[in-house]
Amino acid sequence: FLDFLKKNLPITKKSFLEKGNFLVLCRIMIKISCLPDFRIFKICLDWWETILKITETKKYFDIFDDKFGSFFYDLKVILIGRMPKPEEVLIREDDYGEIIRESTEETETKNVHIKAKNILSRLTKIDPSSTRSIILEKMANQINDLFWNKNILNTLCWSVGSISNILTREIENHFLVAIIKDLLFLCEIKKGKENKAIIASNIMYVVGQFPRFLRSHWKFLKAVIFKLFEFMHESYPGVKDMACDTFLKIGLNCAQSIIEIQENEPFSLLEQILTSLKEITQFLEFRQIKEFYKTLGIIIDKVKNDQKKNSYLSKIFQIFYYNW
Repeated sequence: FLDFLKKNLPITKKSFLEKGNFLVLCRIMIKISCLPDFRIFKICLDWWETILKITETKKYFDIFDDKFGSFFYDLKVILIGRMPKPEEVLIREDDYGEIIRESTEETETKNVHIKAKNILSRLTKIDPSSTRSIILEKMANQINDLFWNKNILNTLCWSVGSISNILTREIENHFLVAIIKDLLFLCEIKKGKENKAIIASNIMYVVGQFPRFLRSHWKFLKAVIFKLFEFMHESYPGVKDMACDTFLKIGLNCAQSIIEIQENEPFSLLEQILTSLKEITQFLEFRQIKEFYKTLGIIIDKVKNDQKKNSYLSKIFQIFYYNW
């Protein structure tokens, strides 16, 4: 049925618009998009992607903008509630409630995430305010024990990452301050290693998608990096890997902020890190240690003063010499 509609859309859209039934069809598609079957969801994404292409051309739907707004709002709610796991997230809860390491290697799952992400991004460009409101309202509910749900938190945070660089800088700043504060608060108040592992993965995913925000918010950048170092001590599968991956992403995008001495700080963040290398890396496996020092190398490479650069490198070599 869905395949037929998609293939015949060039004919269907004209006739349905003339009869006023195209909106009814969209309402049906909203209902079908809510069905839990993954394959149906994937087909529905193809349908909505086609509809968005039509509306963006404004060839047929200028007079229906206000009516399509309600469908697009409902579609946002569905996407935010069903956003598939991105490949950067390395942990998930299995059927027995255990946290396991899992990389998204299936091409189909990756493609569905990319498609859902692109649709949500395009919908957010059309109406950024409602996307922000939906996410913030759902996030506020997660602070309440009555509404706490790990799966809801996951899809919320994966949706936040999907709209990176879509909002204006000012709106993005206010939006992310609220999101990151709530996530850090959840990390403090939630009990249970499983809950903390899920929250940790979401913090790492979100901050990794918004380097522009971190570069312009020093206090958040510092807090996030030290939180990553805490996560490097976690025993749950995948958490330390994600912490090292996120640190690498931040190093690639925020090195200048890390090597500069910030206001009201006696030392640069890099210098603070170099004094605690042993403590930070003591629970990492060899491949994780390798990635950690790769990140430090990328950051130190941005230092222009050769004397300082050599001093930083010698501190790293001292650690290696000591361990050897």
